[in-house]
Amino acid sequence: MELGRLQLPVAATYAGDSDASHVAAHNAFYLLQRDLARSPGEATFVASVTVVKGQAVNLNNGELRLADASLSRPAIGIALSGATAGNKARVMLVAGYVQGLAGLTANSLVYLGNAGALLFTRPVSGLVQSLGFALSTTEMFVLVSSDLATIGGGGGATLEVATVTVPFATTDHLATVVDAAVTPTTKIALSPGVYPQTGENSGSDISFAVEAIATGSFDVRIVAPRPVGGSFNFVYLRG
Repeated sequence: MELGRLQLPVAATYAGDSDASHVAAHNAFYLLQRDLARSPGEATFVASVTVVKGQAVNLNNGELRLADASLSRPAIGIALSGATAGNKARVMLVAGYVQGLAGLTANSLVYLGNAGALLFTRPVSGLVQSLGFALSTTEMFVLVSSDLATIGGGGGATLEVATVTVPFATTDHLATVVDAAVTPTTKIALSPGVYPQTGENSGSDISFAVEAIATGSFDVRIVAPRPVGGSFNFVYLRG
């Protein structure tokens, strides 16, 4: 079992700014009635248009429609099942692991396109919204950003991917992530990691948090209740 292939809540941590822990973790939850929730990060809605599994979706008057960057219509999640208008579709909201998709570009960041489409390169114009990371051509770690940017309009946050190496038989390790765009005033939000190893690195009890931010890099503290080691990937929002 690999961390990152479970439906886990986002562990968003901002160095020196505890009030900002909501970023990328809760933007859609306030829209939901309790009886809509099926499991953490997943909910069911009636579709107002035809929705296909794997498309990015938007919520309008309590019903699903396709998210669309060209219409400045941001996504709340990724469809887990298809539906025609008037029928129900399941949606992975905000964060979680999704499999059984098609046409993804492995090891790529995912962005919102037009008419529910997913993009695997950052848009150069219009609305920019990061939706997560494609683990393979059929698997995706959904991490829907609530920070939106419009090219030419400024603002927003950027989703990035980092890989750090932890010495084996380690329970507490401070790793440095190099990112030329980081400054001491940058805010960083971390997601759960995706561990290539399947033995000692398994489990949701491994924690990590931003320790310090400097020009061109930031430190991440990784703590485990047992010895771990090797490399793992995680995605983070830089804003």
